[in-house]
Amino acid sequence: MRKQFALVSMLLLAGCTHTMDITSQQTGAIVHLSFVEGEGNGDVDFSLNGKPYHGTWVYAPYNEGLWFGTEAEANATGVGTPRGAITPTGGNGDFVATTPGGPNLDCLFTISEWNGRGFGQCHDAEGAAYDLQIH
Repeated sequence: MRKQFALVSMLLLAGCTHTMDITSQQTGAIVHLSFVEGEGNGDVDFSLNGKPYHGTWVYAPYNEGLWFGTEAEANATGVGTPRGAITPTGGNGDFVATTPGGPNLDCLFTISEWNGRGFGQCHDAEGAAYDLQIH
């Protein structure tokens, strides 16, 4: 049962495409890019300030989550054994995107696995700051 629920959870999360908006705090310029949640990592390709960027994002779910299942099922000795599964509620991710001649863009984000929304921040080596939103 636990393995079946975990598999169903992974299938529900896998393949969900989301949009990530990166907004310059200095100019207000917005870059839109897509990524697929549930795969754990993937490529990002976009253009920012007329320069092509490429990188790989990585996502790691929290080690905590919500419990689904019965509290306990007694065995022959009368000792209860939990039945069910824990599904993560969200996690953190990051990516570094590079462009020929620089500057690299370093981004950190948090995302909810319940609604697929998140937020974060990006910075480049020249000191420019960006807001990151996932929806």
